[in-house]
Amino acid sequence: EQEMTEDMEVIERSENELELVFKEPSTTFLDPLVSYILKYNEDVLATYSVDHVLVGPARLIIRSKTKPAKEVLISAMEKIMDDLEKMRNEIKSQVK
Repeated sequence: EQEMTEDMEVIERSENELELVFKEPSTTFLDPLVSYILKYNEDVLATYSVDHVLVGPARLIIRSKTKPAKEVLISAMEKIMDDLEKMRNEIKSQVK
């Protein structure tokens, strides 16, 4: 099953395997996302690749043995947002 938006194509191979293809070649978002996925999931393979640094596309692949890949992805994104919120609040209170 494939879904496509203007900036991203979703290729769902199975419930536990997901591939996202981003038109932009930037890894600024993908690098921390893969790091968080791997940090909090022992039975998950997550990686990204960029076909060409200047023109893309960038691909994110998630394979999980036990959890749905979509759940793994959403959970990692929520953890990133929580950590950023904590950091923002700390900076707001510490920096004059």
